[in-house]
Amino acid sequence: LAGWRIYAQASNGISGDDGVASSQKDRYAALGAVYKQGPLMIVALADRMFTKNGSSTSYNLDDYSTYSLGGTYDFGPVKLFAAYQFGDGVKAVGKIDDLESLELEKQTVKPMGFDTNAVLLGANIDLWGGTLKLATGYATGEGDYIVEEKGKPSKTGSLEADGYQFAVGYLYPLSK
Repeated sequence: LAGWRIYAQASNGISGDDGVASSQKDRYAALGAVYKQGPLMIVALADRMFTKNGSSTSYNLDDYSTYSLGGTYDFGPVKLFAAYQFGDGVKAVGKIDDLESLELEKQTVKPMGFDTNAVLLGANIDLWGGTLKLATGYATGEGDYIVEEKGKPSKTGSLEADGYQFAVGYLYPLSK
């Protein structure tokens, strides 16, 4: 298709919901496209978790989505990478998530999902018979939460999270 590949994925349930009735299962769907022409490759992806079906234990019963755009360009001895992702109501910003509630003096804090932005930049550089691998990333997110007292919502608030990541590696083939 003139350099294009299209991908679609759907799930009628997620890991761990085998004991849940089919009509109550969370569902997942994704649509992606890859364009490759010579040294250029561009990738676009949208995915969505449909959680309004009763199996979620969090207050975040809204569906959540991510939208990603990335690409590479291969200059020969140097290959550059870049990516951006927006998350709408997602469950985590890096390692900060709402998978477990926090107990604070008989109060339970339940995050309701984060709106996030993340960017990644990287490069593979041919060097000394191997490949130097460099990458850096930044993610930021903001989300609301509910504080429960005696099992009932008592107040709401907002929280922010930021994360940075740096990686350096070197791949040297011991045999060819």
